[in-house]
Amino acid sequence: MNTDAKQPSSANLTHVGGFSKRVVDFSRRASWMLRLTGSPWQTFTTIRQIRRHQDRIQTVRSGQFSISFRGTDEFALYEVLVLQEYDFLRPLLATCDRPKVLDIGAHIGTFAIWALSVNTQAQVLSVEADPDTFQISLRNSQKLASQGFHWEILEKAAGATDDEFLSFSSVGPSMSHRLNSEGDISVHSISLRSLLNHLDPQHEGVDLMKIDIEGGEENFLCNHPDALDKVKSVVVELHPELCNVEKVLQVLKSKYSIVQSVNNRLSSKPLMFCHH
Repeated sequence: MNTDAKQPSSANLTHVGGFSKRVVDFSRRASWMLRLTGSPWQTFTTIRQIRRHQDRIQTVRSGQFSISFRGTDEFALYEVLVLQEYDFLRPLLATCDRPKVLDIGAHIGTFAIWALSVNTQAQVLSVEADPDTFQISLRNSQKLASQGFHWEILEKAAGATDDEFLSFSSVGPSMSHRLNSEGDISVHSISLRSLLNHLDPQHEGVDLMKIDIEGGEENFLCNHPDALDKVKSVVVELHPELCNVEKVLQVLKSKYSIVQSVNNRLSSKPLMFCHH
């Protein structure tokens, strides 16, 4: 037996293990990214660019729509456009004639894009507070507007009142940016009542409102609950560590005959679908 034969060092084993993990991670990422890029080469190029430049604007496609995004927005593409997290709303949107949709917490606009892919006649009004993320969603909405789709986005923070200066934090992943008293950005607020008047000036009723505002749902919904009388259905992600979830649920249950939890989600945060 040759006792002088070299054995793999722990450092080498760690390197091999790390390399294997990167290969697995890349393969998983590529398998879903391919659905938005259309080719293996474009998938490889996109993932490489994400790794090198997280903030560089890139483009993918979902159906007929071209979508701008940054590397930090990648999970939003996966969750909404690949996993189709909101697909349970498809029957509601597909059967409405020119549905009016409020998108509160638009991020880069993936929900609006999904809604317009389901019903091309939808009229969507989105709200996004983060200035940098707003610019990405604005770019996406302008692309669709040039094709005749009805999608408008406002650079506002959904709040209890109008035109209040609120502090907004841009720390961490782009999907977790939120209102925070210690935030580094000042943003203007807009109330639910004003948003309803903007989207539905004839007061015929809004068909669907989606809310994902990282804990801001309490102030937005609970200060003027009667505004919900003009909203036929609501889907809202709740953030138990950032707001009084029971207070929010109490308001929703007072306005909707059915308040149900949406299960089998990637996220552990409660998602509630409220309707009659």
